[in-house]
Amino acid sequence: MALRPQPPGTTTERVNQRTTHGKAWNRPDGKIQLVQSMSPVHWNNAGVLEDIDLGVSLTGASYNVSNAAPYSARVDRGGPGFTTSSKINPGDSLTTELVIPNGPPHNATLDLTIPGRTRFIWVDILPDIDVEIQLRSWAILTYTTIKTPAAAHSIAWTYFTTGTIAAREPLLQNMLGDMYPEAISAVVVNNIRTITIDPVIADFAPSDYPLVIR
Repeated sequence: MALRPQPPGTTTERVNQRTTHGKAWNRPDGKIQLVQSMSPVHWNNAGVLEDIDLGVSLTGASYNVSNAAPYSARVDRGGPGFTTSSKINPGDSLTTELVIPNGPPHNATLDLTIPGRTRFIWVDILPDIDVEIQLRSWAILTYTTIKTPAAAHSIAWTYFTTGTIAAREPLLQNMLGDMYPEAISAVVVNNIRTITIDPVIADFAPSDYPLVIR
């Protein structure tokens, strides 16, 4: 399924007028309706702009995205974690997984209620900590929600890259959002990235929770 459905009152798409972020549609009155999106709705497949489709299929213990998208992805239900490979730059891949000491697997909840976002949510993957992975047309995002002051404020993810994406690893390691940046740190040792929020530096109050890190 394409990210953007056909607008009501239109007939056919003017495929030759596609852009990365837009579509053009014919109307019965002879006018053309242009639809623009903040996020990409098409990807360049060998010179042809195709609809981005983030539909998923469940195979065994994994959700898979392999339709028309600039990347393929596998999200493990018991994760949280994912593996993604670029279709634009073959050989580029990223694998990341939350480190859960002695923790049993938790099955993810699949949420398709927000157009353009395929969401996988793990509730209380650790005490008072939720994790969410979102597939977007332009990226895969991870969100960690620390729900109470008593929850752990330090979490770790394994982190492996291949291809040209490895050269951009320092940038990826520091994409931690903009909430209390002075209180968020990331340390990478032996391919394990540990993200720590220092509540003392940030001077968090109970009303500040839940905290969300991207």
